[in-house]
Amino acid sequence: MRFRTSAVLFKRLVALETLYPKLVFTAEPKKLTISAISTDKVSMMILTIPNPLSEFSIYDFSGDSSEKYVINTSELKMALKHVKKTSDVEVIMEKEKLSIIRNKTEFKFELLDSEEELIKIPSLDFQAKVEIPSDLFRDVLGDVNAIADSLAITAYPDRVTFQSSEHSGKNIRFELGLSKEDAELYSCELKEGVDKVSARYPMDVLMKISRISDVADITRLEFSSDYPIKITFPQADRYELSFIVAPRLEE
Repeated sequence: MRFRTSAVLFKRLVALETLYPKLVFTAEPKKLTISAISTDKVSMMILTIPNPLSEFSIYDFSGDSSEKYVINTSELKMALKHVKKTSDVEVIMEKEKLSIIRNKTEFKFELLDSEEELIKIPSLDFQAKVEIPSDLFRDVLGDVNAIADSLAITAYPDRVTFQSSEHSGKNIRFELGLSKEDAELYSCELKEGVDKVSARYPMDVLMKISRISDVADITRLEFSSDYPIKITFPQADRYELSFIVAPRLEE
């Protein structure tokens, strides 16, 4: 497999090195998926590029079915260290070797054993879907992180609230309520017959994810009560970057 793209996308992914030490590339004739799972199994990342032929200046895939390649995130980060975000890089993946070419410089890596990295993307049924500006999402996380270790999200048919956890051990709490009349609440939908959905999520994971939330203007949150949350940064028809985070349950 060979493709050429702007380095900006890869530089965003390697920014999550401490969360996702390995990246799994799954290539198909008309789709490329990059996925990863955290070492503690608390979160997962899925980057789906539905039409690499239009997203990349070059996309050369000669196989008839899917092929999987596993690389070390820290090694990719080293290769991109002195690459400008606007620069193009060419990636060549073979059975046991990965090459990254920029200008006249080439980095070569040994691929990891793909048989050990079986990432199964779960099928989840969400009861709530909320969309807000990505800059607001970052602001909420920054404020909550200063005083608590988890974020509580509660959605109703006409509004959503973000709160710091009650067990922070501090005498200060954060709360932001948005109703459908507020311009910053792009959408708030609950499944028919559902009156309230509420769950808490770990701030350490959310803060790391927020580092690359500027990849899109909109943040989509899909969740159910005491259930994993799917955080998506959609980029129209170009690609979709999503994270699945396990809930922080009451002790």
